[in-house]
Amino acid sequence: MGRLRDYWSEHPRAGCAEARFLATEQLHALRHTSYRELRARADGRTEVESVAGFSGESFRRRTTIKCDRRTGGEGLRIVVQVDDGSLWGRLKPLVEDLVLATPDGEMVGEYDLPQKADDPRRFHYG
Repeated sequence: MGRLRDYWSEHPRAGCAEARFLATEQLHALRHTSYRELRARADGRTEVESVAGFSGESFRRRTTIKCDRRTGGEGLRIVVQVDDGSLWGRLKPLVEDLVLATPDGEMVGEYDLPQKADDPRRFHYG
């Protein structure tokens, strides 16, 4: 395999800037939500919504809130994914952010999850 193709390509995918904005927008809204409300939404169904970027292009945003078992269930793991709405996009979202929320209302660890398929951190949360 001399050249990287498709999934492994290093070329930026179309819509990444808009997807980054939509993920940041969701994280901002969650940052202004109380811990009690986030805790009530934890371990429920993944929230899936169709949103439009500033160019009018349609994206799918998924927000998952789970209790962090390593902290005795006190902390929350929040994952926000934005993709183009296709099956392929769901397998490899344009943007995927992980945030840890603590009971005192602090949100830490706001960073991008690795986007490369061969990065060992991609599916390792601990």
